[in-house]
Amino acid sequence: MSDLMEVLDLDPPPDVQQSRGMDIAGKAFGYLTVVRKLTRDEQEQKYRSTKSSAWWVRCVCGIRFSVRRYDLVSGNTKSCGCRGKASR
Repeated sequence: MSDLMEVLDLDPPPDVQQSRGMDIAGKAFGYLTVVRKLTRDEQEQKYRSTKSSAWWVRCVCGIRFSVRRYDLVSGNTKSCGCRGKASR
């Protein structure tokens, strides 16, 4: 399963600041692997706020999307939804 969760070799854009908490890039949460932190502009566009950090993740099925850090570390988001579809 670790082969499926390899992290993309992407350098974060220069305007990305490290989160106040730990850097979670490269860490796995459920079926998701964290790729990089959203830039301030990406985060403002997507969430209309920059108060809590958001990260680009990749699911084992290959779909990439953004998710807030809290939802990853709390276990609220573990996949893109493909795991629920596969078990039906």
